[in-house]
Amino acid sequence: MTAMNFTWRNRAPSQMAARLVASGKLGDLRHVEGEYLQGWLTGDWASSEALLWRLSRRHGSGGVLGDVGVHLLDLADFVVGEIAELACDLTVFDKGKRRIGEYVFDANDSMSALVRFKNGARGTLNTTRWAKGHGNTVRLRIHGTRGALDMDTDRPREEQLKACLGVKATEWVAVKCPEGPTQQARFVASIRSGRPGQTGFEGGFRIQEYLEACFKSSGRKGSWVKM
Repeated sequence: MTAMNFTWRNRAPSQMAARLVASGKLGDLRHVEGEYLQGWLTGDWASSEALLWRLSRRHGSGGVLGDVGVHLLDLADFVVGEIAELACDLTVFDKGKRRIGEYVFDANDSMSALVRFKNGARGTLNTTRWAKGHGNTVRLRIHGTRGALDMDTDRPREEQLKACLGVKATEWVAVKCPEGPTQQARFVASIRSGRPGQTGFEGGFRIQEYLEACFKSSGRKGSWVKM
């Protein structure tokens, strides 16, 4: 048995969103919007060595894509479904200086991707370190033919997942999201039962394929790359 530590998929709102999508209550999925927003590049980042390495490929950084975008890709894969192809733009914005000491600022700090899912849904996935006012915000909005979901980690805990499932097209209600087992507990349970858990090395390989497709697409000026 294997497991991957993709933490955002294990949060209660994410688990509930995945269950609602799988139940068919949203109908056929049509449109998806995902965001992972951080804003520390708009603050006093230059004096923190703990942040500087995240801007330098020489020091092992995959940029905002490899740092937090990987979790956004996994969240979309878990809740919405597998990605069939994508077109991605990775950007390294001017920071007023090209390096500080040994840290050369050449790792991407913003990512925007158009995504086509295997189930037919279309969407956008974005992540950046330039989102002023956001510490560590994750948002996922999913629209189907019969309903929609809106997850936003900046809202109060009891309102982080909202659904529009009734007759009224603009009526949103908060969804109760009971806490489930930790990822560690899920892994132990899969070992004891002999059945695979929610994510293993196979899932990790698929997410790595998405990452490589993002880099490849951006290197080809945003052309579409199939998985």
